[in-house]
Amino acid sequence: MSAIIVIPIKMVEYLFNPQETQQINEVIKNIQDYDKAVREDLAKK
Repeated sequence: MSAIIVIPIKMVEYLFNPQETQQINEVIKNIQDYDKAVREDLAKK
C-alpha cells in the first residue's frame, strides 16, 4: 500500500518544480525593474 502512495508523490516531485513559482516571480520582478529603469531614463531625455 505504501508503494502506491510513494510512487505518485515521487512523480509529482519530479514533474513539478516546487521552486518554479518563486523563480517565475523573480523573472517578472526583474523585467518590471528593467522596464521601470528604461522608462525613467527616457523621461530624463
